[in-house]
Amino acid sequence: MANDQAVNASENSWPAARVGDEIAHGFGLAAMVAGAVVGALIGAAALAATAATGGLAISIVGGVIAGGGLSILQIVKGLGAVFNWPEPTTGKLIRGSADVFINGRPAIRAGDDAAASCTGLALNHPLWPFQVTVAEGSATVFINGKPAARVGSKMVCGAHIKAGSENVFIGGATVSAAFVLDIEGWMKSGLEILGLASLGMAAVLAAMVGATTLAGMVVASAGAMGGMVLLGDLGDRLGPGYRDLLQGVAGMMLLGAGPKAANVAKPHVKQAVLYKRYVIRDLREEPVVFAEGWIREFTFRDVNQLARPSALADRNHLTLIAKLVEFKILKYSKPHPNGNMATAHAEVGVIQQAYEKGLTRGADMTMNVTGRNVCSFCKTDLVAMAKSAELKSLTIYELRDGYILRWEQGMGKFLRSKIE
Repeated sequence: MANDQAVNASENSWPAARVGDEIAHGFGLAAMVAGAVVGALIGAAALAATAATGGLAISIVGGVIAGGGLSILQIVKGLGAVFNWPEPTTGKLIRGSADVFINGRPAIRAGDDAAASCTGLALNHPLWPFQVTVAEGSATVFINGKPAARVGSKMVCGAHIKAGSENVFIGGATVSAAFVLDIEGWMKSGLEILGLASLGMAAVLAAMVGATTLAGMVVASAGAMGGMVLLGDLGDRLGPGYRDLLQGVAGMMLLGAGPKAANVAKPHVKQAVLYKRYVIRDLREEPVVFAEGWIREFTFRDVNQLARPSALADRNHLTLIAKLVEFKILKYSKPHPNGNMATAHAEVGVIQQAYEKGLTRGADMTMNVTGRNVCSFCKTDLVAMAKSAELKSLTIYELRDGYILRWEQGMGKFLRSKIE
């Protein structure tokens, strides 16, 4: 009996499936795996740039793996839609209704009908040599009491029906009639969860550093999300597929910039050798302390006072806390460093340089100290220097023993915690 059941074509209806129509997996899973590998490589570069460990390392690696996988998925989907690339056929529907036909072919019912097999291309699963049941269909259109299958309906192996009728369309929401081994969908959800978890961990770590760091992260994240929304809107205007393509490319560009940004955000030990030997010239002796500070894109470096070049070790070059140091000398009747550039420790010298460049007022400064930890003299004097320079915040990484010193306006002393 010929019985074509049709629903008017609309954005909520899809071509009806028939015996002989093809199924496919697409490139989604392969794209996510490739993207995750690229993300892992970028994460390794970021770790090398920051010497990050513990929670920070987990946050970085998790974020770039998730971002890489999801970005490459969008790029592949976008390219496929823009250039109308065909998905590789992985099987054909061979069993349908005995008495309902569409375009002269048996109609396909979810839960009953099947494809002969599925090859699993590309990289979705090994060859599925036995029949693969149709798992999804329409929630409102039924054939022989079973949900009518259409283009996009999934098979139990996770493949979907990719071809259907040219003039018969089936609408309604999607309903499942069998379990779906949806590895691609599970991986996509897993990457999304990983990305959100990494972002949450990064927010917690930023909050531990200070309100300024957390606020900066929130602003940067909001800016990135806003940019993605704008790219998506632009893509929708350009045509099908461009939303995914533009957002995916932008996502990979952000990931690619990650190691460089991390290198600026958190200094690392390897740079000590670099500025020890090549950046600071005419050292008087082998340095034992190296300090390097950042305010935005500007970098300042110094060494301990005994190694500082003679031209810079000037007793007449007073520091911001010269009067405070003079008071301490009079009070305790013994020498005290940090009042001038001949006696100033490396950390004090870095802040002094930044102040003299006019960059400290209201600024966040990050500093890397290697060789030795910040001495007891400097823990007090650096707070005084930060206040006098009108810094907004000062974060110091003691890389020898792995500690962080944090100070913000309104605090009387540093908070010290272990680098994780």
